[in-house]
Amino acid sequence: MKSLMFAILATCAAPTAVALEPNEAAGEIAEKIDDLSVQLFLRDADTAYADGKFTEARNKFNWLAERGSPEARLALGVMYEEGKGVEQDYEKAFDWYQQAARQGFAPAQLRLARMYYFGRHVRQDNFLAYVWASLAASQGDELGRRNRDKIGKLMSGPQVSSAQELAGEWAQKFNKQ
Repeated sequence: MKSLMFAILATCAAPTAVALEPNEAAGEIAEKIDDLSVQLFLRDADTAYADGKFTEARNKFNWLAERGSPEARLALGVMYEEGKGVEQDYEKAFDWYQQAARQGFAPAQLRLARMYYFGRHVRQDNFLAYVWASLAASQGDELGRRNRDKIGKLMSGPQVSSAQELAGEWAQKFNKQ
């Protein structure tokens, strides 16, 4: 069975050693340790998913999602969309994707773009599909760029301009700079 997070986290940094500087404040050191702990716990959740231990994976992803992890929120969205370890629920999948996307997580932004583009469990909407794909593209995501361009060809010039304007506003609000 393929690892859920392998595809999701392919572009995310792997856990690395925490480099501590002598002049760092205790809070900065604690933050580095927390970041490393989250990365390791994500890896544990991913391993549980890959091993078919969906309940364990869901519990770990849920714990991380409650603490703000966009990767875990995306993973829960995938689990709900596919019905693995949970009862299939497209509304919950959408909600998890939206939470992660609003944190500026490009893979979740692409999931929302796909849902809107294909009208999967939401009303088909090229405008919103374009906006979400644009947000991913604005972070250098190549698939986001290609999807945005493909969707843009289906829209009128004024629709594209309006979508670009909204994407710009949302990028300032949601995307990490």
